[in-house]
Amino acid sequence: MRKGNAAQDGLRVRLTGEDMKHISLFEGFTGAAALDCIVDREDEAIFIVSPGQGGRIRYSAIRKLEQMIKRPVVTIEYSEDPLQFIRNSLSPAKVLEVKMVEHPDGRKTASVIVSASDRGKAIGKGGKVAQRTRALAKRYHGIDNVHIV
Repeated sequence: MRKGNAAQDGLRVRLTGEDMKHISLFEGFTGAAALDCIVDREDEAIFIVSPGQGGRIRYSAIRKLEQMIKRPVVTIEYSEDPLQFIRNSLSPAKVLEVKMVEHPDGRKTASVIVSASDRGKAIGKGGKVAQRTRALAKRYHGIDNVHIV
């Protein structure tokens, strides 16, 4: 994922011109407010949407946007609560529990327990979903690692 510094102190991110173009298209197609757009190494466009906006996005609008920008689109609802944000980033996998551990050296680690039947969804093909979750947890909440069990 692109480097960035979304802050614990107010969600500030740096957006490129391409990011702003993608956000404008996303908001036009879906009617949902996007806080951030990240194009990752897998060439996915990941949109972080405002709290409460995730449920109003129609699948058909996402498909049209994917055709227009020629890359897969992933939407994740932002939460100021880091544990809820991790849950949101692993959706639609059924997350049973998320725990946070702060180590003496200042590192933060989250452990996520998912339903056995949804473990594959939570990890993703080649670990893609797990890696995305780790990167987003670091970007938005300063969490150094996320373990999925």
